[in-house]
Amino acid sequence: MDNPAWIIPLFGTGFFFTPPDPIEVKPGSFQLPGWPAGEYLARFANQYEDIVAAVVRSIRTENWRVQEILVDAMLKISPAKTAELIPAIDTWLSGRFSDMLPNRLIPLADYLLENGLVDSAIQMLEYVIRPVLPPTQSEYSKYRSAVRFRSDHYWVSEYLDEQFTNLVRRNPVGVTSSFDRQINHTIDLCKQLNPEDAELQVGYYWRMDISNRLSERSDADALDILIDGLRNGLAGVCKQNIEEGRTFLTAYLISEHIIFKRIALYTLRAFGQNFPELLTQALLHQKYLEDYKYDDEYQGLLRDQFLNASEEVRLQVISWILSGPTDVDTRAIHHAQWQNRDVNEDDQRKIQDQWQLFNLEIIRDFLTGEALSRLNELTAIYGIPDITERPRIVTTSWGGAPSPLSAEELSQ
Repeated sequence: MDNPAWIIPLFGTGFFFTPPDPIEVKPGSFQLPGWPAGEYLARFANQYEDIVAAVVRSIRTENWRVQEILVDAMLKISPAKTAELIPAIDTWLSGRFSDMLPNRLIPLADYLLENGLVDSAIQMLEYVIRPVLPPTQSEYSKYRSAVRFRSDHYWVSEYLDEQFTNLVRRNPVGVTSSFDRQINHTIDLCKQLNPEDAELQVGYYWRMDISNRLSERSDADALDILIDGLRNGLAGVCKQNIEEGRTFLTAYLISEHIIFKRIALYTLRAFGQNFPELLTQALLHQKYLEDYKYDDEYQGLLRDQFLNASEEVRLQVISWILSGPTDVDTRAIHHAQWQNRDVNEDDQRKIQDQWQLFNLEIIRDFLTGEALSRLNELTAIYGIPDITERPRIVTTSWGGAPSPLSAEELSQ
């Protein structure tokens, strides 16, 4: 119909409030009917934005064809009114047929950003990245984390490809806070499945390398996407606003959750010179040096920020290294068990030697006296250790990990 005169009378009869539901044509197979009435309303939406708003707020449907028509209508009404309707999208994403919905929301996010409604665009982002548990136990796999998105993770990744950079540029604090909340939600979900191991699963086992992830871009895992988002969002905060960056980093370094501590350490590797008090706090945390969950990030600090540490801090760290790991007995036992044999008297010595050798080599340029002599002694026995950093796993997709060094430094 090309005449909008019928819209008000039809609205009065409730004509626009009963869109077609999905039709199950056979068990597990559904047909999603079109919605001519909605197409008619969307065609003239700019003339009837209050009616459009009432319809969007009232309809509860899983039919993505209906949702797509409503998105088209929202693009034609005023930006402010569209922003008021964003909460409806949270319900749509919970439907059974929302797999591709993030892709259809990209024009809506663009519309909000073009009109300066950044907070509403971030609100929609947070709806898109909200994780859930799989509906059935059979969906669990060692090759995927415990959580999923409500939409297909491929289309969530595509959504972020289009939106993340612009959102971080305009409001990095808002974006980082969104990913922060959803990672905390992920931890809570994982605790429902495995209360004892949830912290390690989210904080370490799934993501042993903060800068790189296991899943390819075309098959990006939900937890990987969330970790990438927090990591890259926090980098954006630290670039744009040192005080806000300090607030996040301070909270993360004392967080009860492993993943937040590791991301804080990783971020300090790139921005530690801007936060000298936090760099000192991190370097003087002996657990980070010795605990396998944090030692990669701590060694990254030694590589890139030791020159920015005070002389007092450097001497303390060197002293810890010369003393060897405090849990050397446990390391020796685990090493022997891994080789399926009993621990012997040489295990402790070799483990301590090689641990010292690796860590001292990282900071060789800062060593003098006893520390340098010890490094030379160990090198004579074991050779120069290979301390080259190598990605453990496939690199990330959207956004990418912020480089610890600038382009100028890398070119030297």
